[in-house]
Amino acid sequence: MNSRSPIFISLSASLFLWTCATLLENSEVCKEESKTLNLMVQISQSGRDLTSFIIALEVALDIINNNCIILPCYHLSHSEIIDPQCEDNPAILGFIEGVYNDSQNHIMAILGGCSVSVQPVASLAHFWNLVQIAIEASSPRLSSTQEYPLFLRSVPPDNNITPGISGLMRHFRWEHIAIVTQEEDLFTFTRNALSNELMRNNFQVIHSASFPTNQNPQGMIDSLKRSNSRIIFLNCYEESAIEILCQAASLGMTSPSYAWITYGWYVESFWTQDVDYSTRNYQPHNCTTSQIKAIINQLILITYYPSYDNEMSSETVGNLSLHEFWNRYEEKRNKSFSNSTKNTEQNDLALFAYDTAWLAAKALDKTEKQLMMENSTMKLEDFHEGNGMFKQQLAQKIYQNALNTSFQGLTGKYRLNENGDRFSELLRVHQYTTGTGELRRVSIGNIKSTGSVNLIPEGQIFPGGTPVTFIIETITLTIFIVYTVLSIVGIIFAVVCLLFNCYFRKKMIIHLSGPSMNVVFIIGIITLYLLVILFGIDDGLVSFTAASGLCQFRIWVAVLAFSLIYGAILSKTFRIYYVLRKARRGKPSTSQKTIQDWHMFILIGVLLAIDVVYLLIVTAVPEAILRLETQLIPTVNGELPSKYSVCTSTGSNIWIPILLAYKGVELIFSLFFAFETRKIRVKELNDSKMIVFSVYSIVLAVIAITP
Repeated sequence: MNSRSPIFISLSASLFLWTCATLLENSEVCKEESKTLNLMVQISQSGRDLTSFIIALEVALDIINNNCIILPCYHLSHSEIIDPQCEDNPAILGFIEGVYNDSQNHIMAILGGCSVSVQPVASLAHFWNLVQIAIEASSPRLSSTQEYPLFLRSVPPDNNITPGISGLMRHFRWEHIAIVTQEEDLFTFTRNALSNELMRNNFQVIHSASFPTNQNPQGMIDSLKRSNSRIIFLNCYEESAIEILCQAASLGMTSPSYAWITYGWYVESFWTQDVDYSTRNYQPHNCTTSQIKAIINQLILITYYPSYDNEMSSETVGNLSLHEFWNRYEEKRNKSFSNSTKNTEQNDLALFAYDTAWLAAKALDKTEKQLMMENSTMKLEDFHEGNGMFKQQLAQKIYQNALNTSFQGLTGKYRLNENGDRFSELLRVHQYTTGTGELRRVSIGNIKSTGSVNLIPEGQIFPGGTPVTFIIETITLTIFIVYTVLSIVGIIFAVVCLLFNCYFRKKMIIHLSGPSMNVVFIIGIITLYLLVILFGIDDGLVSFTAASGLCQFRIWVAVLAFSLIYGAILSKTFRIYYVLRKARRGKPSTSQKTIQDWHMFILIGVLLAIDVVYLLIVTAVPEAILRLETQLIPTVNGELPSKYSVCTSTGSNIWIPILLAYKGVELIFSLFFAFETRKIRVKELNDSKMIVFSVYSIVLAVIAITP
């Protein structure tokens, strides 16, 4: 049966009404003498639209006070709003005035807005045993339970976005990033956390710069451009971000060559904000509208909540869906804030305020029920009148109950960790786009705490091409195809020669050249042609892992091919040298004393056996194993650095000289036998010139590639 059927709804409503009636019947005294519990509310409205916080708080309190299950004996209200203007001193003064106002029996505090004004209050409030819940204050420093022992917040700290940045870099194959940091606790903590996160994931911070709040950050842009940084994280407030972006736009540091990343809590049209420059040592930027559009277009923003998985659900706290909440929000705004000079349009901040009010109510409700079960003489309404020990015990109960509270809020699953921070299970990724002609912020996906990235197609995020952090130097497909075709032609020619050699092996001219050794020689040549193709396969054609595996395989092929070729040459020339030497001594050669083909095969087998032993060692010893590594070629004048891949090992300075020395001995013997047989008059037997030429070519090639 459908759970939303009329019968089910009717039964649920009847049960709810019966429960409320029972509670009211058993708590008639509570109803007649309902006690008021006041929440101190301190919210910064300077420079940001936070009036929506107040509207959402009042929507939540209306629902809470009309709920017969949550705090049935109490009426929850808030005091007059304290506005510290995002500054620390006004925040402290406002808080002191609030706690010493006898007409306000504050049992908890709701804070919001800037971390700058929240931190000093949070460091003092515990002396008055006042539990605080921040609607929005994301400084990582506030996670310290030693400095802020009774502090809770409805958002995670900003350093929780670091896995999101790491995920983006992995998703877009970026390898390094630049960080521009405003010298405030809110940002320096995040910078340090991000640096550690990137280091753990093998990413590089190629450039890091910081600036004081009252100084113009534009001066750093020249060095930022010279550093070849193409992916840049703006770790600062909005007013500083627009100064940086403006200067960057004038230097052409825009998409698609550059990608800029910053916080999602920026006001949507942050470049239009009025900024007080009287406390700053510089004048405002003079960017044109077109420059602002150029630099902010495709700007990426990362934030945490709200998540809209339950947008159409009515199972959220207070039994409101998002649609129903915004209807109530509009009613309250039109009724109480129609003449407000502040913009009170809908924004996500209101959802945090709603969930924050519910956390406060649920924590107080749990505490009241806990006190009743313990038959305690403590009462919530006595908090203001109690002594220090009483307040401390009651505050700890409220704090612990808040920590242990979880519910499905309008911003998603609401749950706190042991530091009082909101759990961050999902990061939202937004981007500015000019798809409709005007700059607007759109959602492009999310990043889970597990690191999985779920974004719209890359071509939609960067229509002009994804920014890159380097130019990848690989073998072009055209060159690879040309050399592959030439190698195949060479292999075909070698196979034809092999067939010719085998078919006419009894002919005198072929017989004198040694057809058996010719077979070995041709097999070695075919192997070398295959090696040309293998060397053309790099990480531009196959995966990096596959290309790395080819490093070790190629050295096996190269070493064995060399021994097949020069083993055949060495064996054949040695036989001629042996016969010539006996003739010079006047000893006639007989079939029993002549070097036979099987003797030469044994010699080649010995050479190959030595090769296999060497190759097994360099394959087994970790320091000798060849792996693919990337290296950067730095550039100047802001040009992109080049990146290329090379096979290397930590023990290459030991094992490669050993291989070269061993192969050098083979070449020396080949030269010696060629020199000794240079005067043979039988043309078919005299290969001395060809041997010298081949050795000369090999030596030149080794000299060329050894550095």
